[in-house]
Amino acid sequence: MNCLRVERLGWFELSEWLESFELWGFAFVFGCFFFVVLRYAGMNFHRKPGLVTPLCLFLRQPCRSCFLSWQDVAVQRLYKPGDSGNVTKKIYFMTRLLPLLFCLLPAFLFCQNLVPNPSFEDHKKSDFRWSGNSLRFNNSIELWHSPTQGSPDVLLHHNKDKLVPPRPKVNMKPHFARTGVAMVGLKTYGCATNNLHCKEYLQIRLKETVAAGDSCYYEFWVSTLASGIKVNRLGVAVSATEINEPLTFALLDTEHHFEDDKMLTAAPNVWEKISGTFIAPTVVNYLLIGSFVADAETQTEVPEDGVHFSYYMIDDVFLQNFTRPLTPEKYVLEHIYFAFNEAELLPASFSELDKLLNRLKEKPEQRIRLTGHTSDEGTEDYNLDLSVRRAGAVAAYLRKNGIAAERIDYGGRGSTEPRVANDTEENRKKNRRTEAEFL
Repeated sequence: MNCLRVERLGWFELSEWLESFELWGFAFVFGCFFFVVLRYAGMNFHRKPGLVTPLCLFLRQPCRSCFLSWQDVAVQRLYKPGDSGNVTKKIYFMTRLLPLLFCLLPAFLFCQNLVPNPSFEDHKKSDFRWSGNSLRFNNSIELWHSPTQGSPDVLLHHNKDKLVPPRPKVNMKPHFARTGVAMVGLKTYGCATNNLHCKEYLQIRLKETVAAGDSCYYEFWVSTLASGIKVNRLGVAVSATEINEPLTFALLDTEHHFEDDKMLTAAPNVWEKISGTFIAPTVVNYLLIGSFVADAETQTEVPEDGVHFSYYMIDDVFLQNFTRPLTPEKYVLEHIYFAFNEAELLPASFSELDKLLNRLKEKPEQRIRLTGHTSDEGTEDYNLDLSVRRAGAVAAYLRKNGIAAERIDYGGRGSTEPRVANDTEENRKKNRRTEAEFL
């Protein structure tokens, strides 16, 4: 399903998205409810802020990856430090215009960001030192890590301008996270001037595997250090396996990377978006962020009396796997997961099942036959029963989401039709599968 996203200070591109958004009626009904609640809360925001704060906290977590947090708008737009004017206009924006956006909230919740901890808000500890080495960074943040000896910095609102040892000409006071209270800073240029850790990188394991050939959209936001060298060609790299090169201090050599050519020269605390699309050249389990080209291939703007390296803050990382087309022949549902020895679908399966739903809704004349398969562990009778129940669970999901029962057939083959020999655990995993055949 396509994902409807919103820019911090932009407009929705509604016409393109809503044509393909099949649950708009559902979204509108529930959106009206949010509009009424938040419209009332917004009208009383400047008089009774207590009405909004609990609601903000309740909505913040599910909306963080795909939608602008109401609380962040309140803090960063209405009570921006040093802003003494235009408060009436901002209150009008908060209480009249912004609640309208919540009509679209259910649509945003269908957006799936494959990047866990995308805004770096889940961090392990908070101290007042620059990272200095990759181990300190890895121990400071959840899920993210440095694939090289480079040492990205976890920057929080309460410690970013007090980090030690002091770095000459580096002033972090004007910089704030784009959303939340956390961001990560890393060097992307400076090898020619002999800077230690002249190129630093971020790496994370995705929530789900992206299959080779899938179309993906990536996005992250950057803000430049005022005294740093301004550069271009920041981007992402993808990998099937984790990259671990602890002896690398500079350029990381990656086979598959995608970058943006635009110069990143915005003023301090102005966030710029880097985004693009790519076709997965291989199975993708890991996403990396940084500069994947040599300094000599990078354009630069060097500030007067600045530092001899580039340093960018990173926030709000996003990766979406677009719906890949299903073919009319027999199709193995690669990413269907069940609890062990059970027929209960796990949430990680819903993305794959939604692709199946899209196909069936686009072609209402088609029927589908679902067939469950197991490995050879257990008795034949047990495996046959389990395979039927698992195929039945997939059929129930389709019926629940609007596919007529008469369009669905399902059954099981137990362990009688393995794809590969059941001689290793990896092969047994391949044999535990559900197949879809369009009729």
